[in-house]
Parts: sequence; structure tokens; C-alpha cells
Amino acid sequence: MNNELNSLTPGQERVRKLVRSLGDIPAEPSFRERLRDEFVSGDIARQQVFELEPRPGLFGRFGRFLVPLAAAVAAVLLLVVLAPGPYWRLHRVTGQGQVAVDGVRVDAADVDRLARLIRPGTRVSVSPGVTLDLVAGDVLLLELDNGAEVTVPRNPDRRPGDELSSEVSIGELRFQTGPGFTGRRFSVRTPDGLVEVTGTVVSVVRMPDLTCVCVLEGEARIGRDANHMDLIPAGQRKVMFSDGRAPMISEAMDEHIRGLEAFLERSQDIFE
Repeated sequence: MNNELNSLTPGQERVRKLVRSLGDIPAEPSFRERLRDEFVSGDIARQQVFELEPRPGLFGRFGRFLVPLAAAVAAVLLLVVLAPGPYWRLHRVTGQGQVAVDGVRVDAADVDRLARLIRPGTRVSVSPGVTLDLVAGDVLLLELDNGAEVTVPRNPDRRPGDELSSEVSIGELRFQTGPGFTGRRFSVRTPDGLVEVTGTVVSVVRMPDLTCVCVLEGEARIGRDANHMDLIPAGQRKVMFSDGRAPMISEAMDEHIRGLEAFLERSQDIFE
């Protein structure tokens, strides 16, 4: 001990003398009593172990909670982004006749087989007199009618700005968007032009020599290609001709308006 004192530097020696000059500092009675109780109960040992650990700062104190919390948030975000969205399902088939799925002909009454065959990307055609409805969650409802031949869009996903597309070769495709369609885009192509919607009720009628698009609710961008589009409001239609004639914009035909209104009426609860 004396050797250790003799090895003190002049600065350390001044500090030692200053501490000694402070004199004895008596412990308060309450501290003595608490120390005695902790010694008897063994709590003092646990406190000593705790005190040997580094005292964390603000981030360190909460870091053990923040790290798993951040991981949980990241997992939720990945789940939302990567998890599949709603899938297409056969909702209803009415009328008598046949439905062809990629060339495989099935009786319209064989709903179970049709439901197994119809998948995203398949080409579905209905014979005249048969109406077929497909729905994807609360996102989109398609109705094939009047001998329609239509490609089924891919399943919607959960990423922002999701874009769906379909093709109509012949016949009539009616569709309406649901509450889950917000932020998405749906495009329908025919041999005569293109229809782009972000929320609406529309019918696309493809005949051998023209395409007629009627808008019942909302609005749609319609044209022969992405560079020649017109914004068509509710109650209007645009006709695009196969022979290259200039397109025509006019009031929607009563026949198509009634067809769209009946479509809305029979599917009013589809998204609930």
C-alpha cells in the first residue's frame, strides 16, 4: 500500500489530500436502514450486478425494444407489399349454351368445372345467350355477354399504381370498379382501340367493323392508341371504326345504357 502511495504523481497526491480534507460524511439514518434491509433480503446483490452493466443512453435504453419493433414493422410492410391480392373467381353464369376457356368447351351449367378452368390470362368466350361474371375481391367486376371473347386480367396485387389489362376480340364486356380499385388502372384493348379507366362503369362492344365504348358512371380515356385519347364522360360514347374512318363521339345509345343499368342492379351487392 505504501509503495502504491509513493508512486502517485504530484497531481494525484493533491487530489488524495483534497479528499481527505473533506472529513467523514455520515450516512443518513434512512439510508442505513434501507441498506440493512437490502443486505438481509439479498436485493443488494442483484442491484450490484445491475450496476456493473454499462448505463445505456437514450437509444441504448430503448434499443432492445426498437430493434424488434422495427423488424415487426418491416415484416408487416413486406406482407402488405408482397402478399397476393384478391384473385379472380367465377361469380355467376346465366343462360343456356357453352363457355370456351382457351378452346376447351364446357356447358354453361357446369359451373364447378368452369371455375377450375378460368385463370388469369385465359381466353374466355361465351355463346350468345350466356352471361358470365368474374369478380376480383372488391377491386373489379367483369361481365361477358353477347358472344364475348375476353382475356382474363392477371390477379390484382397490393402495390400502389397496380395496372390491369384485358382484350376483347368480339362481343360485349361490361365492367365496374369497386372500392378496392382506388389507385389502380384498368385498360381494355380491342382491334380498333384502347380504353383506360381509373374508376367507372363502362361497356365495351366489339363488332366486326367497329368498337363502341359507353360510359355510364365516371369517365374513361378512349382512343385508337395512347397518343390519340379522348376523355369521355358519363352518358357519352365513342365509336372507333376498323376501316380507319375518324372516330365518333355522341350520346350513349339507350340500349347500352339500359344494359349497364341492369348490370349495376343485379350486381349492386357484389362488393359488400
